[in-house]
Amino acid sequence: MIRFLLVDGLNLVRRVYSALARAEEKSHLDNALVSVQQSLQRALREVEPTHALSVFEGEGLTWRHDLYPDYKCKRKAMPEELKESLPDFKQKFIDVGVNCFACKGLEADDVIATLAVKTASRYGQAVILSTDHIFCQLVSSSISVRNHFKKCFYDNDYIVARYGVVGQQLPDYWGLCGYVSNGIPGLPKVGEKTAKMYLQEYGSAQQVLANADVIGGKQGENIKRYWPQYELSKSLSLLKLDCELGINLQDYRYQHSL
Repeated sequence: MIRFLLVDGLNLVRRVYSALARAEEKSHLDNALVSVQQSLQRALREVEPTHALSVFEGEGLTWRHDLYPDYKCKRKAMPEELKESLPDFKQKFIDVGVNCFACKGLEADDVIATLAVKTASRYGQAVILSTDHIFCQLVSSSISVRNHFKKCFYDNDYIVARYGVVGQQLPDYWGLCGYVSNGIPGLPKVGEKTAKMYLQEYGSAQQVLANADVIGGKQGENIKRYWPQYELSKSLSLLKLDCELGINLQDYRYQHSL
């Protein structure tokens, strides 16, 4: 059976780099190169994949920027030192037998999601290595999300404890309250607690809209008035599952022995 380890490459690199920078390591770039490779090796030992790939961001703007030019506009820019060193980090991945992939105009998130769903469709298991909660919408019996640093999985129990909804409801949830780190707006004056309450009571965002008159008052009017903003926010939150990548899963069979 296929067991595909899909590494959110930039997520792993930036987390390690930032942690060492905060520790005020004088040579934290060199240490980060070593730590990233060691982290990947540990993940390979823990997951024992048959296939493995590290996915990075593609060049240029994406379809989300076309929909919403302010998408991720408030994120801190990557440190220039780190940006210039990305080829060195990618080589560290390659050195332990994990190839790197990026597709112009596509976010790593969508590439990973497409490959995870493709793996599941072949009755395989996909393990996504990332701290990004955006992947929680994919969690199923065939797709898991692992926080490498906390050594835990973002399983259904975790998702319900964190958000109060199940993974499949998360795009509706983020459509209602937004996803701050990605610059996704959500509905005005709808926060996390309100979004959770609505989805627990009505089941879906469409049913929230259908019951806007029952909700009533300014909140009900707000829902109807700004509903197009919900639809935009949900679209931005949904991972793309059908990217044309032009690759074959067999090309990423993991054969390196640690």
